[in-house]
Amino acid sequence: MSPPREQEHTDGTAGVRSPRPPGMVGAVPERLDRVTILLSSGSVVIGWDERTELLRRTSLSGGWSIRQEFETVGASRPVALTSESNNYLLFHVLEDWSLGGAGQEALPPGLIRLRDALHDDLRHAEQRAGDA
Repeated sequence: MSPPREQEHTDGTAGVRSPRPPGMVGAVPERLDRVTILLSSGSVVIGWDERTELLRRTSLSGGWSIRQEFETVGASRPVALTSESNNYLLFHVLEDWSLGGAGQEALPPGLIRLRDALHDDLRHAEQRAGDA
């Protein structure tokens, strides 16, 4: 990467032009500060910090395959959650988090949406299984 170039300003002073392309916030592109999760009922977008804490809690509950699904796609592609057993575990991790007692941090808004979408997916899967 080449060093920043000096740029002449209209007031006659010289300054250093940032090598960062437009659309970047800090060192991370805006589109990479969130993750899209694809479920059978649609998609849910969560923030990167929500993703990090979700994966930590999921790993503590034995959800290593869920963590692997997130890490395999990285930050630039959606995470497709298609395993009913993984979705069940993920729902219960979120549900336990949301029902936590006083002193526990509240479930963040993006994860509330994910929990609700997982609940809908699991309910529809049970209905389909009952119809079969």
